[in-house]
Amino acid sequence: MMMLKARDIMLTTPPTIEKSQPLSRALSLMEEQEAYCAIVLESGRPYGLISYKDVLKKVSSARFRSMHALSIRVSSFTSPFTNKLSEDTSIAEAAEHILKSPSSCLPVYSNDKLLGILHPKLFLKAVLKSTDVIVAQVMRPIKEAALKISDRVIHARKVLTEQEVFAIPVLTEDGKVYGVIDEKDLVKAYVNFLAHIPEKRQKAQISYYLLSDICKKVKHFVREEDYLDVAAKLMIEEDLSGLPVATESEEVVGFLGLKEILNFISLSFKR
Repeated sequence: MMMLKARDIMLTTPPTIEKSQPLSRALSLMEEQEAYCAIVLESGRPYGLISYKDVLKKVSSARFRSMHALSIRVSSFTSPFTNKLSEDTSIAEAAEHILKSPSSCLPVYSNDKLLGILHPKLFLKAVLKSTDVIVAQVMRPIKEAALKISDRVIHARKVLTEQEVFAIPVLTEDGKVYGVIDEKDLVKAYVNFLAHIPEKRQKAQISYYLLSDICKKVKHFVREEDYLDVAAKLMIEEDLSGLPVATESEEVVGFLGLKEILNFISLSFKR
């Protein structure tokens, strides 16, 4: 494997936002720039990070149900810088740190100068030359995690949070490929729900909020024998957090997500 460093894949122009700004502004910036996270500033100086993972952890709590979700300040979701990566950090070590990071996003420094950030999707670039690795070697077996289209949104959030994954496949009732739900999808779903359903009705209504209400039908899936670089290229081009692995009859046998790719990089790339 190539001896890639953090500087080779980092995002050098990440979105930035003051901690006093509303959540709505942070989510808009992340959406516009297709970034998993943003740098949070305190009086113009880098202070921490806000990611979809940070928001998803807190947005369904009782505290936020009693407030207008989009007006809550960014500071309520921010993870202060507690771990920093050097630009010379190996890809394997960087992947390990991302997997352990509470926000799944880390700043990259050269001495005291902030150069950029690393987040899970950026690591897809590191496997574009993995031409001898097939999907079956990296994927997670479907029996370990899958949701049904009839599952509730609150259940999907619980599964993603407890399993510490970035995305999970959604199947039809007879086990066929339907779609993929990721942290961004769930954040948008929760924010939309809290913004449009009166507080007094939220507790009752959330039980009827199903994945069928928010999950789009998947356009792509891969097979076990497909090469990892081809799957990674598709994920980059379509801005995907994962791909179902299915047979020709669309029976799902596994899932290739960002966590699986990070695990592969941390174990297989030379230090």
